[in-house]
Amino acid sequence: MSNPQGDSATWVAQRYNIWLPSFFKFWIKGKTMSSGEIVFCLLWGKKPMLQLTLIPDRSEENRQLFYISGGWLVKRFDHGWLEFRGVLDNKYVITAIHEFVPRLPWLIYVNTQARIHLWVMNRFKKYLENRLT
Repeated sequence: MSNPQGDSATWVAQRYNIWLPSFFKFWIKGKTMSSGEIVFCLLWGKKPMLQLTLIPDRSEENRQLFYISGGWLVKRFDHGWLEFRGVLDNKYVITAIHEFVPRLPWLIYVNTQARIHLWVMNRFKKYLENRLT
């Protein structure tokens, strides 16, 4: 993703955790727990759809890693992680999901949840490109 302001991966990851619930304000609520975990729930639900846990010993200013540690969208809580990485002097940010095991069967996942996630990340990309400062 283009990152014209040159913000660090730490800033981009924190902004994503704020931006996502505001973008989906009628669908998703996000909360950072006192333990540092980030939890996203549907507005009317109590069980997290996704839970992220910062991996502090593998993260740094230009690389933020989060375990995908829970939620009803996830089959294995001990396996996948989300990464935000600043590259080329932070002019760009790579976001990637590694080793994620969805709860949905693969064919359904790639045609639904994965496509929605791509659409969401493209909206976040536009947000980064169009913000003033």
